[in-house]
Amino acid sequence: MRLLEVPEYRPAVLAGLLTSIGSKTDSTVMHRFTGEENSRNANDILCQQRHVRNSLVTYANKLPTDATDGGSYNLQALVEDLIAEAKTNLRSNSKVIPVLQALNALLEMDVLKRLCDSDSGTRR
Repeated sequence: MRLLEVPEYRPAVLAGLLTSIGSKTDSTVMHRFTGEENSRNANDILCQQRHVRNSLVTYANKLPTDATDGGSYNLQALVEDLIAEAKTNLRSNSKVIPVLQALNALLEMDVLKRLCDSDSGTRR
């Protein structure tokens, strides 16, 4: 996750994270894999997906809220990058849905609440 702090790597790392987060939903994975051995494969995929999602949430929780808090990358910039990714691919569900899933994970864990408490977070 810390590679997101390197501007040159940020687009590729974010794209990879979104691909991992949105690659399969619980229902599509379980439908694809039937039988005991395949069920283990499905559970492995879902476990990896949850791990990436949880890692993003943990990383986002450690980011400063905005540029005034210091640091080269911040929560506001992360959210702006996620929204920009969705905006540039509005016609592609395979790009937009993972962004929504990432934002949903951040919302569920109250990570984005800090933006509401920040003046710069509510201006955008």
